[in-house]
Amino acid sequence: CNVLCIVLICFTNASKSILKIARHVYDFECHTLSYLCEQLGIPEGAHHRAGDDAEMCAKLYLREIRDGKLYNLNEFDDEYI
Repeated sequence: CNVLCIVLICFTNASKSILKIARHVYDFECHTLSYLCEQLGIPEGAHHRAGDDAEMCAKLYLREIRDGKLYNLNEFDDEYI
């Protein structure tokens, strides 16, 4: 259970950061995970299933790096994270 709790906490914090970055990279009316994936053509899994949500977040994050040209880790300051 301890490992599962740590994984869930890390995923929750990472997904919040990924959605914050999306607000800066994309000019969409909505910035939920499912809406962003739909708009960007990222395949959606079962909603609110940890594995599927994690995969969607990872694919969204990689897309944000490409679309926002965020190749330098120094660009990720406190505003994004």
